[in-house]
Amino acid sequence: LGLYFMAAACYDPKEAVGLWERMRAAEVSSPPQFLNTHPSTASRIDSIQKWIPEAETRREAAKCPNPSTTRAFFEQQRRHSWLE
Repeated sequence: LGLYFMAAACYDPKEAVGLWERMRAAEVSSPPQFLNTHPSTASRIDSIQKWIPEAETRREAAKCPNPSTTRAFFEQQRRHSWLE
């Protein structure tokens, strides 16, 4: 559900894969999947990749701008931060 909410809020759903890849890189160890209360990071990544087409459909239905346009806007804002 989170991926679909993210897409409907105009975030690029493909970015979720990168987030979980960074989480996997930061993992020190984890119990076997059957002992865990949450899906393994690898399982999450696989599921997200399967759900991306539906999430992109929901993003388009929300009439969001192109993800590269949104990304460029936030990069520009980051470079011209009010903290400067």
